[in-house]
Parts: sequence; C-alpha cells; structure tokens
Amino acid sequence: MTVERKIGSSSLVSVAWVGNKGTHLPSAMQPLNYLNPSLLTSMGSAELNSVFQPGQTTLYGVSAPYSNWVST
Repeated sequence: MTVERKIGSSSLVSVAWVGNKGTHLPSAMQPLNYLNPSLLTSMGSAELNSVFQPGQTTLYGVSAPYSNWVST
C-alpha cells in the first residue's frame, strides 16, 4: 500500500507499507500428508504395507471405509 501527497508545487511525500503473513504453509521438509515417524514405531513396516483382502472388514483394527471397498 502506498500513499502519495503533493505538497506545494515542487514537493512530494510518499509513504509505503508492505507486509505478509503465512500460517501452516506446506514445505518440502514436511509435506502435506506428513505423519510423525514416532507414531509408526508400534506398527512396524509389515502393517504399514498390508492391504485389505476380499471379504475382510477390518485390518489391524481399522475398518474398511465402506462396504465393497476392497473390490473397487
């Protein structure tokens, strides 16, 4: 934002302000879907790579989001 005023026939006064604010901005260091690794220590890699099988309704305590989810 800039405000300028002419004072007299040969004088000019200019005042400017620039600002920005950012909150919860994504970064390359911590992507949008980042999950804290300390939350994964109890599960191990086998559970993290497991997939639902046909007819299965839960996997390690996590329910399928909707019926027929596995086949779609």
